[in-house]
Amino acid sequence: MNVKPTGADCNEIFFENIFLYVIFATPKNRYMNRFLLISVLLFAVSTVYAQKDEKQSLDFLKGQSQLNVVFDYSSVQIDGMPLEAFFDKKSTKDKKRNNWLEYWNGELKERIYQTFCKNANDEAASKTGVTCGNFPEAKYTAIIKMIKIDDDGEFVALVSFKEQGSDASLYSTKIEGSEGNGKFDECIDEAYEDGGENFGELLKKKLK
Repeated sequence: MNVKPTGADCNEIFFENIFLYVIFATPKNRYMNRFLLISVLLFAVSTVYAQKDEKQSLDFLKGQSQLNVVFDYSSVQIDGMPLEAFFDKKSTKDKKRNNWLEYWNGELKERIYQTFCKNANDEAASKTGVTCGNFPEAKYTAIIKMIKIDDDGEFVALVSFKEQGSDASLYSTKIEGSEGNGKFDECIDEAYEDGGENFGELLKKKLK
């Protein structure tokens, strides 16, 4: 079945394409220019999503017991750099850990995923009846597209809720995680704790 994109879908597609252009079309040695462009775009996105957030509904989640949560890092910038470039740089400077990309893919990414879902569930599961996690068979999925992560873990992401088998966005908004303390892996873990709580707050607010 073909689904005609809604206005929200078109806005999401537009901003996503702009982000991808900035990330991949800008010369790779100009990380600062890309960082500044992304910052401006994030401000524009914040304004658009804040305006339409009040008009959107998560009522389709009422009666559901599970929500599949998926993180998309395909176009993320970490400290103004593409993901692999950032971890390559960390690997050359860190005397104790010489392969940060392997650490990210093998342990860290899964750990912060679990941190995010745990804090979202602690915040909202008992009040909404919806448990967040790795539930690929669930009717609905929240796709969290990571846009920017700072060296202190602070992040900005765009969230889209979609029904299984459909590319149409039923609800979309921005979500953030505040900076953490310590080394990068400690900082990002704290940021995902905060981001999970914020996601849980969103579910509580929209499903009350």
